[in-house]
Amino acid sequence: MRIGALRLSGGSGAARVIVRSTRCGDPATRTRTHTACSTAEEATALEVTELDREDVAELGSALLALQRLAYAVEARLIGDDRIPTLHESESELIAAEHDWSVVLDPSGSPLGAIAYRVSGGTVEIDRLMVHPDAHRRGIGRLLVRHVLSKAPRAEVSTGRENAPARRLYEALGFAFMEDLEALPGLWVSCYRRDDA
Repeated sequence: MRIGALRLSGGSGAARVIVRSTRCGDPATRTRTHTACSTAEEATALEVTELDREDVAELGSALLALQRLAYAVEARLIGDDRIPTLHESESELIAAEHDWSVVLDPSGSPLGAIAYRVSGGTVEIDRLMVHPDAHRRGIGRLLVRHVLSKAPRAEVSTGRENAPARRLYEALGFAFMEDLEALPGLWVSCYRRDDA
């Protein structure tokens, strides 16, 4: 397994985010550059790593811990803790049929992760998680941009009252489609982006 670490470098003005997309076990590396504004006005290099099934199993407990922290924040924002991913077990997380990409800290712990599926030309984002201590650093935006390159269309849903997530998706070109009642009284907002 070859999983990269988060690299930080100083600077001023707009942050220049270097995305190095690495497939674990695959020696080929693609580099793409995105520019993002940094409220701290520091340049940050973040590495996005794609995980294979073995990597997901190895990082399962760390991904579950991140998921619980991230969805606890959403539960507070929407006033409801019945979010299914908040109650998922490690074995359920590992068994889910998703592709995963992560941003890791220098110790190899995930700061952010995204789980998704690509089907029929559409990326279906299942979950986006950022450690609460790493909010407002562009990690969520970076992970979403990473998966947007995998298909011309993308779909995602988030808690209707989760204003930060809704702003992120709208800023990345997602259009609001509809609100759905996932469970009695638990509403999600559905978004779609079409680059075709």
